[in-house]
Amino acid sequence: MAQKQPIGIDNEFLAEIASMTTDELKARVVTLQVQFQENEAFKESPDFVAAQEEFDVAKEKYNLVAGPVKETAAALKNRTKAVIEVLKEKGGA
Repeated sequence: MAQKQPIGIDNEFLAEIASMTTDELKARVVTLQVQFQENEAFKESPDFVAAQEEFDVAKEKYNLVAGPVKETAAALKNRTKAVIEVLKEKGGA
């Protein structure tokens, strides 16, 4: 099975950079770093901040609902295991 490529890395990109000179590769590093900084700066934008706040509120609501459901499921699994264990001890399984 072929290994999965990291995000942003595909065969076309690898072939492209393999054919570059060292000066072209250095220039590409600078370009990519500038693009990275621009991407990071977007995290400060009002749109991103608003979306993050909406996500945080939604996540909190989800956790309020999902938490008890997950806890109940864990408790039921644990109780089932305990019952099965006692049943085995008594020779019923």
